[in-house]
Amino acid sequence: MKTFKAAVLTESNRPLELLNLIVPENIESNQVLIKIDLAALCGSQVGEILAIKGTDQYLPHLLGHEAIASVLKVGSDVINIAVGDKVIAHWMKNQKNDSNSISYSTVDFEKINAGQVAIFSEVAIVSENRLTKINSQLKNELLAVIGCGFLTSYGVLKRDLKVSNSSNGKILILGFGGIGQIVYLLGRKLSQLEFSVLDYNELNLEKAIQLGVKKSFKELDALDSAEFDFIIDTTGNVKIIERAYQLLSKGGTICLVGVTSSGSKISIDPMPLHYGQKIIGSFGGQAVPEEDIPEIINLIESDPIWFQNSIGERFELDAINEAIETLREGKNTGKILIGFGK
Repeated sequence: MKTFKAAVLTESNRPLELLNLIVPENIESNQVLIKIDLAALCGSQVGEILAIKGTDQYLPHLLGHEAIASVLKVGSDVINIAVGDKVIAHWMKNQKNDSNSISYSTVDFEKINAGQVAIFSEVAIVSENRLTKINSQLKNELLAVIGCGFLTSYGVLKRDLKVSNSSNGKILILGFGGIGQIVYLLGRKLSQLEFSVLDYNELNLEKAIQLGVKKSFKELDALDSAEFDFIIDTTGNVKIIERAYQLLSKGGTICLVGVTSSGSKISIDPMPLHYGQKIIGSFGGQAVPEEDIPEIINLIESDPIWFQNSIGERFELDAINEAIETLREGKNTGKILIGFGK
């Protein structure tokens, strides 16, 4: 009986437990068994642990949805991915169908649930539609953050806001954590926009200065006279969203990327909506992984040193709860990586 180590959420608002799970002998026709080389941690996992969307009905379960991995085994219907391939795991699905429910067993035969992609483990079964085969010489630490951080940010700019090389005007990023930083790094390459940043965290403001952000603010009141063509919220904070809405220019758009807590509501004056202002919610930036990931890789390969700035601290799987606490406290300097002792 072969086993692997995995970080499991057994109870909401509690640290993850490191458990030994049994490597399944068989996988279904549209599933792939992968070895995780390097994974990334994001705010979505913190939200899951805190159950901000409501009661978690799938406990106990695995977490994690972006990684760089190697293929160990493929199901009988998988034709575009082969054993030995390098793949990016991502939470947005491609055009293929989801597999059936994925679960594991502990050595004591307790069932542990997993979504179509859950990768805080040494190996993982993943639905074929959450994997994209790649051929790139980029460092694993950059490849590991493409499946959510870059994919979402790229989609927000490209599809939600329809930003292009000719786009100009003013854009405000609310929250300069992992996603906010990647939006900025991509936006500087993809547009002519003038970026401003709001964040209450001194470390994030220092990172903004380091990256060359010309206008960064700690308080929204400092922006009273500003008007922005685009605002991207990564905070999920309803008070910040309400106040930022008032800073839109005529015809401006605010895009909600951060997830608000279950039951939270925003209160706004709807009149500006009749004159062209927009509030839109982003679902993963409407990303199309098989199309967007090659484009993102090409963009990163054109200037890997620039995009290296998106990478923060690295923790091994055994220290994943320390990594989560670092993210919760806002002490990370970029996207946090999870290693597997290799």
